[in-house]
Amino acid sequence: MQEAGLIVNILPQNTTHDLSVIAINFEETFFDMHKREWKDSTIRSYQGQYKILIEDLKGIVPEDLTTEAYIDLQYAICRHALKTTHDNFVWSPGKEAPESAKKRLNLLYQLILDLKRYFGYEIPVVPFSYNGKPSHDDLLLARTDNARSFPPCVTKLLCKNSEMYGQTALLLDTGLRISECVGLLYGSLHRIQGSQGELYYISVTGQFDKNTKKRTEFPKTKNSYRVIPVSVDLGRQLIDLLNADSDKHGGTPLWMMCSHLDKDDLESTNRAVSYHDFIGKFISGFLREENVFTLITNARAYTFDFAKQNLSLWSMLTCHSLRRNFCTTLYCNGIPIEDIYQQTGHVMKNADKKPAHRGKTPDELYAMCLQKYVRSTESETHSSEFLVRDELLTIQNKRYPFRSDK
Repeated sequence: MQEAGLIVNILPQNTTHDLSVIAINFEETFFDMHKREWKDSTIRSYQGQYKILIEDLKGIVPEDLTTEAYIDLQYAICRHALKTTHDNFVWSPGKEAPESAKKRLNLLYQLILDLKRYFGYEIPVVPFSYNGKPSHDDLLLARTDNARSFPPCVTKLLCKNSEMYGQTALLLDTGLRISECVGLLYGSLHRIQGSQGELYYISVTGQFDKNTKKRTEFPKTKNSYRVIPVSVDLGRQLIDLLNADSDKHGGTPLWMMCSHLDKDDLESTNRAVSYHDFIGKFISGFLREENVFTLITNARAYTFDFAKQNLSLWSMLTCHSLRRNFCTTLYCNGIPIEDIYQQTGHVMKNADKKPAHRGKTPDELYAMCLQKYVRSTESETHSSEFLVRDELLTIQNKRYPFRSDK
């Protein structure tokens, strides 16, 4: 039943994503990214300070790192540095940082910037150097572009020209993280019957862990256990793909096969890991193609520094940008904020808490899928017009003009 997505495993005792754990896993990638700009001696010095910085990051959740919390963290690093200095250095907030803290503060700034820019971590603060503040351009860059929304022509090209249509369309249509997409089960795609025919949704009950090369029942956070509606056209095509390849591994539905990997099947495991890497490189490579990048930049609503904006946008064009695009699409389609948080697997801290592990009722599932059904989605390959149905109008108590051509 777990494999079919009907029940979920008991949650681990601690599903909070600690910034120190992220920093540990990110260390090798972090220094590899900056090896061209830092000398070997600088890297060796920074590596030692990085390990000390990890201790300062314990207990900090990325989503809680606001501007105020970021400043408090800078102060904590300075106070920590005072304990190891041999000088009679007197420090207080606002004064120049202790010498031994300066490298750690630089590392903190760069680490937060990289996690936000290249890996899509939801960190509220716009990082800035100690005893300073974000520049005007940095604030503007954080609020413009950043690959939060793509013109429809780009998303349609991504689906139409992709040999991985099922995968890219699913990421666009559901806002899944790559690890969640790779960790889907064959039973993760569900059908629900109603007066409008079959509607579709997926259940997220785990993710693929690249380090262990196995699927785990523990996703990123406890809120990552969720259900997400899938557009009808895509749902039908994915069902056809699954039925066509139900008796074999690999092929088109590789994104739904990880739970079926034999522990001793090294070849299949390596294929899953390769796919995990390939999908990210494929999408970022496509979005950075010259003609596609031009389409994206031409669609920007506000220009203040073309070169800086292009550089920032280029760095944000990763697979995670499809997740940002998904959030923007939901918001612009009028989906309630609470539903956006739920469908993306985030917790809305100021919302009323519901009973733990409460699932959706059949009526709630149907209403959720029907809401998706009457709105255009960017992964659809056919009509992009809104489909208006009386049943949803009753649910939402809204009135729309009748279209005689539908």
